Amino acid sequence: MGKNRNYLDAVSGLMIAALFALAGLVVLAWAVKPDLPLT
Repeated sequence: MGKNRNYLDAVSGLMIAALFALAGLVVLAWAVKPDLPLT
């Protein structure tokens, strides 16, 4: 039971980290090319 809980925590942590990385890439790309359409 405890092992499964740790696995879920790790997966959610990875997903949050991936979201932040994705947002950082978008911001970085927009900073380099401000005329980039965001939608």
